[in-house]
Amino acid sequence: MFAEEIQKSLVSALADFKLPSEVKVELEHPANLTHGDYSTNIALISAKFLKQNPRQLAEEIARKWEKSGLPSSVSKIEAVGAGFINIWLNFEVLSKEIERVLREKEAYGKTETRRGETFLLEHTSPNTNKSLHVGHVRNNVTGMALARLLEATGAKVILDCLFNDRGIHICKAMWGYLYSPKFKNQNLKLPEGGWRELLEYWFNNQEKWSNPKGENKKPDRFVEEYYGLAVQAENEEKNRKEMEEMLVAWEAKDPLTRALWKTLNDWVYAGFALTFARLDSRTDYSWFESQFYEQAKQLVAEGLKKGIFKKLPDGAVLTDLESYNLPDTIVQRADGTSMYFTQDIYLTKLKTEKFRADKYLWLVGPEQQLHLQQVFAVAEQLGIGQREKFQHLWYGYVFLKGQGKMSSRAGTVVSADSLMDEARERALKLIKEGLGLGKLAPGEEKSVAEAVGLGAIKYSLLKLSRTQDINFDWQETINLKGNSGPYLQYTYARTQSVLRKSAINSEQLTVKNKEKLSSEEEVLLRTLYRFPEVIEEAAREFSPNTVCNYLLDLAQKFNLFYDQQKILGSDRECFRLQLTAAVGQVLKNGLEILGIEALERM
Repeated sequence: MFAEEIQKSLVSALADFKLPSEVKVELEHPANLTHGDYSTNIALISAKFLKQNPRQLAEEIARKWEKSGLPSSVSKIEAVGAGFINIWLNFEVLSKEIERVLREKEAYGKTETRRGETFLLEHTSPNTNKSLHVGHVRNNVTGMALARLLEATGAKVILDCLFNDRGIHICKAMWGYLYSPKFKNQNLKLPEGGWRELLEYWFNNQEKWSNPKGENKKPDRFVEEYYGLAVQAENEEKNRKEMEEMLVAWEAKDPLTRALWKTLNDWVYAGFALTFARLDSRTDYSWFESQFYEQAKQLVAEGLKKGIFKKLPDGAVLTDLESYNLPDTIVQRADGTSMYFTQDIYLTKLKTEKFRADKYLWLVGPEQQLHLQQVFAVAEQLGIGQREKFQHLWYGYVFLKGQGKMSSRAGTVVSADSLMDEARERALKLIKEGLGLGKLAPGEEKSVAEAVGLGAIKYSLLKLSRTQDINFDWQETINLKGNSGPYLQYTYARTQSVLRKSAINSEQLTVKNKEKLSSEEEVLLRTLYRFPEVIEEAAREFSPNTVCNYLLDLAQKFNLFYDQQKILGSDRECFRLQLTAAVGQVLKNGLEILGIEALERM
């Protein structure tokens, strides 16, 4: 990347200024391309140490740099403003970048900066009593984008997922399903008595109960209905008590209770698999809370023995996190039962034992910020791993525009499936209006609509900063003219439409002189080369929105070029076709990072 060469050259030119070590050369891209390809504020930073005027110092640095020799990629530098130095790349370097894009194709933008590093990234991690909702979609889409970014910089990424498959919330779904014949007024004679008698009857007569296949329902959505029934019924003390008794029986490993639990959980997992496949999601390893929640208690005894925890007068066990400037929290109740906190520490232990990674990442909601800081601190106290190796990547909430925060109890949660279904239908309507970028084969409209709909959702969830809340708006999401996924897909399809109409030959670029470039061509040249830097920055900052911003900027510049300059049949057809092909390749590579399909025709 050019930035590294420029930084190295400038650092060498600054040697005589004897600046303190904390002064670092940093480059940025000016917002206005007429101000150069790179700019540095090194003179502004250095002036206070050298007690000089920043502008005069910038001019002195520029003279010294030119005298020592500029990098071969740089055509000129200029001291400007209050003390900035602007830097221009030469035309030959920029034009050769087109050749590099077309030569490297799908590999363009990828680097080896993290070769040898391993990341374990937890994402999505749902409860097994409901279907996935739009919040899970943001988590999943973000997690997959982060994984692709890290892999694009050479790292190995292992994706794990925690299924919260035990607890009172799961027992509510089980209770609701057990009593479903009564709720649905089915003509089925059930035994008198409580849930235990009914459970035994169900076990011996399972064919009499509904199932997802029989009702032609997606399995996880099917189970979610019964959780909803139980939530409505738990206001009655008798019902609530039965749900609690069911949890006690489950924890005692009662075989019939476990059989019902497994039946419903298996349905949910089957439903999740369909949703994950549709999102093109990947999980390399799954953790199940039911498999390790009991072992978590052993960490409490270990912590007490090491003096890390302290027992309170009532028997509860408390952390000691004063040295971390964190509030303490209970790790074991007075009755001896463990907390979610304890289980998370134990899961952290399991992760470090099973997977040797340079960094362990948790993509979890913002409400877990303090909780995970405490978990990481205790994990360090217990010798599980250094706190710096654990990182919480939190993300903002998703709101439906005009509806506020979603709530399960209020019935305002939007499921992942219904979100994707509506996106597909809206995209289908758009496609049927005729976009004119290649004729679609019979029956191809639906598959294209699925890709456009999913692309629209993913881009809308990635285009803002990861920590920013999102107000989801269909008008902005399914849009061919705004900051949207369909706009980028449409632009890519436009590049391919142009290329299909004329074969690209292997001639060298016919434009050898910068002055012959149109302003639209020059702007594209001065944007394309930045893509590898964008990928590097986005991976370093865990910020997929950086890629979104770049792709939008590139697409807008190409569409202006397309509108203002003739491509086919022009006296510079070869160059413009190669420029078009390079833009298309970069758009495709960027969309791939975001998990969005680049469509040849729309």
